[in-house]
Amino acid sequence: MNVCKTGNTKQRSYSGDYMQVGKAGEKTVIDYLRQSPSIIGVKDWSEVKEVQEADIDCAIKTIDGNILLAEIKTDNYLGVTGNILFEILRINHTCDPQYSLTLGWSGRTPANYIIYYGPNINQMYVFKTCDLRRAMQKYTAENRKQSKISIVETDNIKTTLNILIPIKYCDGFYRKIDLSTAEDFLP
Repeated sequence: MNVCKTGNTKQRSYSGDYMQVGKAGEKTVIDYLRQSPSIIGVKDWSEVKEVQEADIDCAIKTIDGNILLAEIKTDNYLGVTGNILFEILRINHTCDPQYSLTLGWSGRTPANYIIYYGPNINQMYVFKTCDLRRAMQKYTAENRKQSKISIVETDNIKTTLNILIPIKYCDGFYRKIDLSTAEDFLP
């Protein structure tokens, strides 16, 4: 499995292998979306800094004229571990203390959809953002102290805290799409 390296020796998390893997995943998903019969256009915003900082990767125009915003995440463990990653907090260890904590992208994105792409299984798991958050609430409410928390040394100045939601808590909250099929993005 080809994965990005994290750790306190990495200079920046949003450069090098992180960005290469993420960009490749975004391209794969956007190319797939552009082929979907219910979609008439996809605007890739991943290079627009202000939109990227808002945790939105693209705008999807549907055949009925709606505009849907999506955040795309590449996850090499998707379909392997049985979990969905939910980023809850980012800690910056070197900045002004009043800015040292940032809500994770899962909680702050205004996107309508969060699309996880699993390159090792060639599938997308498509969540309405509110449904992913609902799955997180359901899981943590039922498991409180036993919730799986992953602490990642993101790079030499940041640490990221994630909740690993068992996929069974997401039942009914997502669609699995095999990218080797001609399945439409919208049901």
